Amino acid sequence: ELLVSRPSGANLKFAPATAAALEVAFPAAAIPGGAGAGTTVATSIFPVLHRIEGIDWEGECRYIDAELRPATALTLTGGVRYDIDPVDSTCTLSTFLTFPDGRTRRAVLAGRRWRAGSSMRLHPQVEEGEERGGVYLVLTELSPDTVLLNEVEGATGRVVLTSSLSLVDGGRELVQVSHEVGDGKTPIEGHQVWRLRRAISEDDADDDVGDTGR
Repeated sequence: ELLVSRPSGANLKFAPATAAALEVAFPAAAIPGGAGAGTTVATSIFPVLHRIEGIDWEGECRYIDAELRPATALTLTGGVRYDIDPVDSTCTLSTFLTFPDGRTRRAVLAGRRWRAGSSMRLHPQVEEGEERGGVYLVLTELSPDTVLLNEVEGATGRVVLTSSLSLVDGGRELVQVSHEVGDGKTPIEGHQVWRLRRAISEDDADDDVGDTGR
């Protein structure tokens, strides 16, 4: 499982996919207008993501089980970052998830939006020689403040996780609600409610220390 919607907040230093890797997977020539996509305006091609991109967001998760009972003993923290390139109409999503035992799981996905207003598919980015994995994300934006995401099994096309990401407090916070899709007798296996804020960089922390010392 990719755990894209379960990021982590440890050492939020994200590395977007390289332009070369994206060009192999999503060639610009395949986009109407080709390389001329450089004239695309970020606010039109990414109407919501342009408001939160380039920022490290971190926070915590409240987990609720299939019977809608909060799992108060389960502590998950995480972080997420979106990087967009309006020239190439590409988006890179980097996520981290930290488990209660301290283990951290990381994922980087990237994709290209073919035209304004359409959904886009983000695929896992892996090192050369590694398996890409069997899941991908489908992402769409509802202007001005909502992003919808489905995590999909590549082999079956089955949605295993569906999420909505909302900008709140004027875009100063993100609230993401995710539903783990089961099968058989348990159609929904659990729910995650994430609240994410801008990560405090080391420089900001040093400034705070200096301010308190004045």
